[in-house]
Amino acid sequence: MENPKLRNGVEAFPVVYQGKQMILLKDRFQYTDKTLLLSPEWAYILTLMDGSNTIRDIQADYMRRTGQLIYSDDLQRFFEKLDDCMFLENDKFIAFMASRVKQFFEDPVRHPKLSGTSYPKDPVELKKFLQSLSGEEVNAPDSGTLSKSYQKVVGIILPHIDLNLGGKLYARGYSKASEYIRPQTWIILGTSHEPLENCFALTFKDFETPLGVVSTDKSICEFIKNEVSFDILDGEFNHAYEHTIEFQTVFLKFCQPEAKIVPIICSFSEEDYRNRREIIEDVIKCLSAIVESHDVGIIASVDLAHIGIRYGDSFVPSRLDVQENLSADKEICEALVSLDLNKFERLLWRDHLRRRICGAGPLFVFGRVIPKDSQGELLELSYGFVDNQNSFVTFCTALFLKE
Repeated sequence: MENPKLRNGVEAFPVVYQGKQMILLKDRFQYTDKTLLLSPEWAYILTLMDGSNTIRDIQADYMRRTGQLIYSDDLQRFFEKLDDCMFLENDKFIAFMASRVKQFFEDPVRHPKLSGTSYPKDPVELKKFLQSLSGEEVNAPDSGTLSKSYQKVVGIILPHIDLNLGGKLYARGYSKASEYIRPQTWIILGTSHEPLENCFALTFKDFETPLGVVSTDKSICEFIKNEVSFDILDGEFNHAYEHTIEFQTVFLKFCQPEAKIVPIICSFSEEDYRNRREIIEDVIKCLSAIVESHDVGIIASVDLAHIGIRYGDSFVPSRLDVQENLSADKEICEALVSLDLNKFERLLWRDHLRRRICGAGPLFVFGRVIPKDSQGELLELSYGFVDNQNSFVTFCTALFLKE
């Protein structure tokens, strides 16, 4: 612990505990469910733990900034608490991660990360939960009732926020889709909350849910792997802890049990698009060819604005802030559902960083890949508060049909 380093994935949230402003540490990847509550003074020390500072460096910096001495023994005990929570990047954590990576690649199935927390683990309870999200709207269809008209679903935009916050919009999208002819395979464009070297990552793994396994369409996965000009499996381990496809598989297994998926997570900004345009256009070209030649649909698993102290703002949002962001979201979504791609992309990149749109990459690809002769409908926009300081996330659901 001579040069302590905080590992990637540790999140810090401002909270009020017993009337005092505190900082809560938790693991975004859920490698551990342990948390740690810190005073702002101790939280400041975390900013110095980049692996380059010794204990003496940390002591000296703290003295310069506060005029107070912090003892080596106190620092050691603090580091031990962090280590006990597996919040440090050290030999212990590296060995743990090596074991996790090995296990992930040896297993043909991607196991659920959030069953039992974001949704029930028990199958019976899960069905009740999904049914409760919108009453009769999320009925699992009987065999032979997949089509109610000649129109065919070619795309759905859905949230990826926790089901307890956005579940009703998931239910609205999947319920509406069940009124039409649905494809047997869904290409799910999930948001990667961690950077990807090649902007995209595919996995061949089937996805386990409490209701059973959702199989991947291996032939389409193989086509993509061979067709693109880079190694699209390079960032595959990101699928191990990314929830944006997991949530969709839970609903798919309930509403369309025999459906298959092509799971792709992606993450890129407008700057990335300029710098990595060849890679991104390569994937768009490949997916467009699949949409034209196969019975597939596209699901964009995305959230929109992230506003408030939790996300780095210096203010507590008001209801007016919520309404202003929903209005901006509506403008973006209406441009997309009307397939005015020039306007959509201009608004998307304008707001991507400013309003922290989580899912800009998948949305951009969705807009480029969705058939140009389809018709879109924005079904609903909504939001959810995520802490006691009114930090909030906005999200939507929209349906695209082709005659």
